[in-house]
Order: sequence, then structure tokens, then C-alpha cells
Amino acid sequence: MKGRKAQITVFMIIGIILLFSTAVVMYIKNQVAEQLPADFAPAVEEVPLEAQPVKLYVENCLNKIAEDGFRSLGAHGGYIDPTDPTYGEKFGVGPIPTESHALSVFGGKKDIVPYWWFLKSPNNCLQNCEFYSYRPPLTKAEHSGEMSMEEQMQIYIKRNLGRCIQGFQTFKKEGFIIKEKGKPEPEVKFTDKDVAILLNYPIEVSKEGRTTEIKQFFTKSDVNIKGVYELAKQIVDKEVKRKFLEEHSLNLIAMYSKPIGMDRLPPMSYFNLNPAGEYLIWTRTETQQRMESYVLPPGISMLQILYTANQRRNVIFDKEGVDRVNTGIMDKTSIMVNETPGLENMEVRFAYLDWWPIYLDINKGAEVLKPQSIGPMIIAPLMDLIGMDKYRFLYSYSFPVLVTITDPFAFNGDGFKFTFAMEANVRRNAPMNSTFRDVPPTPKVSLLCDRDQRNAGPTKVILKEKFTGKPVTGARVEFVAGGEACYIGNSEIDENGEASVKDKFPVGIGEIVVKDPDYLPIRVPIFSKMGEEAEHTIELMPIFTVNASVELKALSYQQGRYVLPEVPITSMSPKESAVIMLERQDDDEYGDFSSYLMYNITGGPQEMTLVPGTYEVNGYLILKDKIVIPKETKTISIPFKKDKKISVNETVLKNWMEGAVILNNVTGFWTVTENDLLNHNKIKFKMLRWPKPVTHSKEFGPGPALDQVSEHEKTCDIYRQELEPEWE
Repeated sequence: MKGRKAQITVFMIIGIILLFSTAVVMYIKNQVAEQLPADFAPAVEEVPLEAQPVKLYVENCLNKIAEDGFRSLGAHGGYIDPTDPTYGEKFGVGPIPTESHALSVFGGKKDIVPYWWFLKSPNNCLQNCEFYSYRPPLTKAEHSGEMSMEEQMQIYIKRNLGRCIQGFQTFKKEGFIIKEKGKPEPEVKFTDKDVAILLNYPIEVSKEGRTTEIKQFFTKSDVNIKGVYELAKQIVDKEVKRKFLEEHSLNLIAMYSKPIGMDRLPPMSYFNLNPAGEYLIWTRTETQQRMESYVLPPGISMLQILYTANQRRNVIFDKEGVDRVNTGIMDKTSIMVNETPGLENMEVRFAYLDWWPIYLDINKGAEVLKPQSIGPMIIAPLMDLIGMDKYRFLYSYSFPVLVTITDPFAFNGDGFKFTFAMEANVRRNAPMNSTFRDVPPTPKVSLLCDRDQRNAGPTKVILKEKFTGKPVTGARVEFVAGGEACYIGNSEIDENGEASVKDKFPVGIGEIVVKDPDYLPIRVPIFSKMGEEAEHTIELMPIFTVNASVELKALSYQQGRYVLPEVPITSMSPKESAVIMLERQDDDEYGDFSSYLMYNITGGPQEMTLVPGTYEVNGYLILKDKIVIPKETKTISIPFKKDKKISVNETVLKNWMEGAVILNNVTGFWTVTENDLLNHNKIKFKMLRWPKPVTHSKEFGPGPALDQVSEHEKTCDIYRQELEPEWE
């Protein structure tokens, strides 16, 4: 009886679907042409009533999988999976957000958000610096070297539709015979209000002797991707032209440095009469902690886009009422962009999260921040007696910003969020200017990738692994020319037992680009000729995984110098953690590669990726423990005048960079060979640990000082041999 009840329930559901099928078909027919581009208005097939449940079932799956794809697309700045090159790019992130091409929101590899605007050059770049954007193209028709969001959705639907359809098992149990006559081939089009999805998927449906062939399925996703994308693009364009992130952050520094005091930020510019001979001192480390914890998180959230649904005026109050000066500054936090349809229904939020470390340099690497001039100024006899202090601190910093656009009405009121990242860059108290590559303009239509225009070949691309020669299947092959990438196919085992892709190529000079998550991307020049067959064999560089650990070597402080004793090895404490970043320096066809390691004693050895090559290594040992440096006073003797005393208040640090390993062009790069990786699966990095500071500066007293950070590279150069990583 239970089995019969289950059967009755299934047939009741099918009956209800049949009852409303005619109305559904008529509704779809009326809606298909509405709001669709002229070149995308499919005719809905007439399907017999007995086959309607199958058609609606596939279209429901199509709608569900598409929504999953759009949510992934929105969560990662227009990339469905930023770790999979099949969707256009593979992004890696390190522990320092401003040295990466993407931002990790919560510190993991699954929450990566690529930068739509950032400084691609290193943070210490001073001239000819390059800015860049990883904003993906919106549609297939746009001329670009990157995969469009429409193409990504087509790949995602093709890959994932089967997990919803599940081989039509539900229908087969009810007596249906369903045969696939071809593979599903989706086509996605972004319209002005929603998304149209056409699925070419020929199937044959048979029931009780009647057979129906269904070739196409159609659905629309209730999300305005085009409007959200346009708003995001306009926000980036405004940042590029107006530098509103930089201007706002400079205003925040001005606000948080007044009134002047040790508990505030160091002022960018300030003069002070000083008859007592006392002056204020800050540290760069403490200033960075204040910016990360108290200034940027609330300050960046004040930014708004005018005329959006969540835009409000920020009014600042003081003891006497409205603070007109600071309220005027806050009025500048409302940013005007070009009018976008539906803007009044969208919400835009800016965020800086306090666990993202910023890049901060003040007065060219100074750790102790004090006035430029102390004591009397020889201007006039009266001023000479009084004395004056001149505070001038030049801030150079970079920090990430996460932008979230929300359409609360998408997906029938469930809402849709789109996030992307930008980076603010200030150098010497001014928004950073450079000779840079601008944000890519809106691409134009190109015929290069049109299959009807591919008149070269067929060309066969054989892929094998470097070192072992084994076939590489599943790798993505593209033809790139003039900044545009044409997808050719993914490698499969052919009749010769080789992993290959064989197809016609566009005619002309370009490059074959191969991408696979387990190998370094590679670019190989190609000259494809009209009607001429060709064959190319490409070797892919495998990415190895090794277990990595860190060994500390403790320095001691002797007679004003940091020296390494004969038995330097020391254990790491639970309050210490090591961060090591590696950047491959080789200028070859395999392109850029970087890796990083985050290690602590409680977690033990950690997996990290490596490939053969020459590396720059930058590693830091972070102590998460309170360090207290007491108040210090020093007497300065001034000829023919009264001695003056200067004081530095007590400094309390919650975190301290107490160690480092630096292997670069000064100290010597680190070389990794193929034999190292083929014969070993463990690597031990060596790192110097400095003694804890006991004074603010050597000017105040003997012993390890806060300014020891400036000696990291010099000391690593002296002990370079002891810092060579050890294979196990």
C-alpha cells in the first residue's frame, strides 16, 4: 500500500502539471519575444501533452542551475570559480591583500574576489607603476582577451545540468523512455531586465507507444545582471578618474589626527610652539594598528552612491550640536555616478575588514615618528627663546575595499548580491599617480572567434606533461590574438593515445594559450595559415605540492649588533606564526607564479605549491603577544642654552614582526630544480628571530629597539647561507 500511495502521489503531480501545461505554453510563447535582443527570439516548439512534464522538468532544472551559477558569479566579482581557469582566470591570493591580484574576504581560497582596480606593481613602486583591472567582459559579443560572463554561465550550465536532471530517473520509473540524441548546449543572453537562456538538448521521449522529440528548452532568470554590472563599472570608472577612495581616506586621517595627541594618528602637517622643550612621538606599527582597527572599518563604510536605496546623509555631532566642518567632509562621501536604470532599487555598500593588513610607510620607512625640527627656530629673537616643533608626516599606504551591490528584488524577492574589490593607493599624502594602463573600455564586437571565420587548419594541439611526458587531459586550449581569446576546446585522449585538441583556428599570427589548474598556464606563438593543417606539441609545467615547515634561528643583541650564536635553533611558541611569500622570477613562456605558506607550531606542516624556478622569498614571523615599552626620557644638551628633556610615552603593541627571511636580488634568490621536487615532498624554511624590543630607539637607550625592522634585509644578507631552505 505504501508503494501504491507513492505511485498515486507521483501521478497526481504529473496530472496537475498536465492541467496547467497549455496555459504555461501560451504564457511562454507570449513572453519569449518580450525584452529579448533581435537575434535571440527562439520559437517554442509545440510539444504534446504527454511530453510536457519532461519539458517543464528540464526547464525547471535549467532555471535552478542558472540561479546557482549567477550567485557564484556575483560572489566572486564576475567569475563563477576564480580558482578554475576554465572560467577564464585562475587567481591566487597571499596573506598580504595589496600584493595579490584578488582579495580573500575571510582568508580562504573559496571566498576570492578579484580586483576590478588595483596597483599591479609592488607596493614599493615609485615610478612607471602599473594599475590593472580584472573586470570580466559582460557578453560574448565584446572584444576582449578574457572570457565573458555569458560564456562562463554557458560552461557552468553545461557542466552542472546533469546533477539536477539525474538521468530522468523519476520519469523512467513511471514508464517513460527517454533517450539523449545529443549533448546539452546552452546559450545565455543578458537582456535589459533579466537573462534569457536557450538550451539546445535533443531528447526523445516515449510513453505507451507514442514518441516525441524535443530539441530546445527555454527559461528566463529573474536577475538584472546587465544593470548591476553597469553600476559596478561606473563605480570603478569614478574611482579611476576621481580617486574618491584615496581622497576619503586622507580626510579620515585628518579627522583622526585632531586634536593632536599620542592617542590619535600622527598629523600630516602641524606646527606647535614649544617653550617646555617637550614633543610627541608615535610609532609606525601602532599607527598601522589604529588605521586597521579604528579608522578604516567605520570610515570606509561611510561611502555611498547617490540615489541608491540605502543612501543616507552622515551628520556628525559635537557637544554644541552639528559639527559643520566634519559633516561637510562626510557630505563628500556620497559619490555621483551616471544614471543607471533601476538605481533607486539597488543598494551599494563599501567595506574594509579589520583583519586585512594594509601597506603603510611613513616618512620613508621610519618606525619612530617625531617632529622634523626640535627646539629653537632662528627666525627672530622672541621665537628663538620660545622654540617651535614642526610635525610633518608623509603617509604612503594601500588598502583593499570590498564593494557589494544588492538587488533585493531579484529572483522573486530572494535578492542577488554582486561583489568586487578595489584598492586605494596614496603616496606621500596624495592619491597615487602613475603611467598606468587604464580600465579596459567597453569592448566592441569582433568576428575573430566566429566559427564561420576559422579558415586555418585543422590544427592539432598535443598536450603532455614536462619531465614525465604523460598525456594531459581536460586542459583548456585558446587561440589569442590582438587581446582577444577564442576558445578552441579541452584536451581529450585521441585515437593515438595522445591528449589533444583538433579543430580549425582563426587565420593569423597569435598564441596558443593552455590553462589547467594542475599546471602553469603556457603561451606558445603560432602562425595559422589559410587551409593549412598543423600540429603543435606543448609541454605543461606541473605544479607540485609539498609539505612545508619553518625553523627559527634566534639572534642575540651584542654590543649594538644582532648576531647569530653557534647554536641558534629555537622552537616556535604558540603565540608566533610565520608567513612566507614566494614569487617566481623566471621570464619564460610559463608566465607568473606565486605561492605562500602560513605556519604555526600548533598546525604543523602545511601544504604549499611549487614549480621549478628562481624565487624571491619574503617571510615574516608575527608575535601575537603584548609588548610594553615603558616611558622613556632623554636629556639633550644644547650649547649656551638650558638642556632640554624629551619624553616618549609608554608604547603597547599587540602584535610585533619579530622575525624575517628575505631572499632577493640583494641577499640571493632561492633556486628550485625539477629534481628537488621529483625527489622530495618536504621543505623546511629557515627564519631569523630578533630579540624583543626594550626601547623605542637607540637614541634613548641600549638594547633591542623598535627600529630593528629596518635591519631585516641587511641581517639576512649576512647570514644568507644559514637561511637556505632545506629539502627533506
